[in-house]
Amino acid sequence: MSLNVSGKLGEAQFAANYFYDTLFNSEEGQVVGLGYFKQRGFRKEIIDRFRLGYNPERGDQFFREATSKGYTTEMLEKAGLAKNRNGIYHDVDRGRVIFPIQGMTGRVLGFGARVLKTTEKAPKYINTPENELYIKS
Repeated sequence: MSLNVSGKLGEAQFAANYFYDTLFNSEEGQVVGLGYFKQRGFRKEIIDRFRLGYNPERGDQFFREATSKGYTTEMLEKAGLAKNRNGIYHDVDRGRVIFPIQGMTGRVLGFGARVLKTTEKAPKYINTPENELYIKS
């Protein structure tokens, strides 16, 4: 597990744990997220090994949980997990299955996410923006 200087889990590791937990321990996660993975032939061992997850459709559920645990809005924005629109924060990956991107040591560096509902406005796939830890190239 990665730790930041305050001793809390790094926001990416916290997010990965949250998304994984939501996949298995929420009704929406089981029906929508786990349903998608099963339909695509993902076995439980693969889901566990790669810590795949689900972020609920509700716009700020992850954001509210993370800030209640002491993660700042600045940290969440910088990590590409939350975005501020007109003074209201929302989850960037809401309503998507989550694919954590891990470094060689297993530390979560970012996320790939796939939308499950088809809409003309939302991109099908989104990835964490580049930051100090995650460089796409």
